[in-house]
Amino acid sequence: MNKLNLVKTKSQSAEKICKYVDLEKTTLPLLKSEQSLSDFIQSLLQNHALKDAIGVIAQALPAREAVYWASLCVKDILGDKPNLDDANALRAADQWMVKPNEDDRYLNLHMAEKLEYATAASWVANAVFWSGGSITPKGEAKVEAPDGVFGKAVTGAILLASAHEDPKQTQNLYQRFIKRGINIAQGGKGDNV
Repeated sequence: MNKLNLVKTKSQSAEKICKYVDLEKTTLPLLKSEQSLSDFIQSLLQNHALKDAIGVIAQALPAREAVYWASLCVKDILGDKPNLDDANALRAADQWMVKPNEDDRYLNLHMAEKLEYATAASWVANAVFWSGGSITPKGEAKVEAPDGVFGKAVTGAILLASAHEDPKQTQNLYQRFIKRGINIAQGGKGDNV
């Protein structure tokens, strides 16, 4: 397998990224000291640790790229006719991606709450809210989101989007979404994968 040129990640160190990923016990031995992010992702893929690969990519991408990735995956599953609340949540996330600001970040919190954190689209919106800034209501003492929770929200959105009653189909979706995430991490648009 060729080395992945991950130009859009926050770090090239697998160890730095993985301190925020809840790796499966069977996956932990694959993580080596001083290992590159590229090598670790390839090792995960070779060992069919697809959920862990999604979590690693979600933590590695910067906020806008990670939200974009999750949004593309969720839109792929919802198709042309998502329910109104899911569509509104994804529109709010898209609006924030174009021009990140506090009003849109809090709008995304409202969208996630309206959907009761029960859908993949709600977790895209929640990822926007956890992307940076205070997680307390406006006007209250500021409390930053703990490190790593943003990536967990992105991971949750993609895993929920992948959920299918047929386990083989779920695995196919994992693979497709991972290819999309890697393409984005390599500087691509992730939309033709």
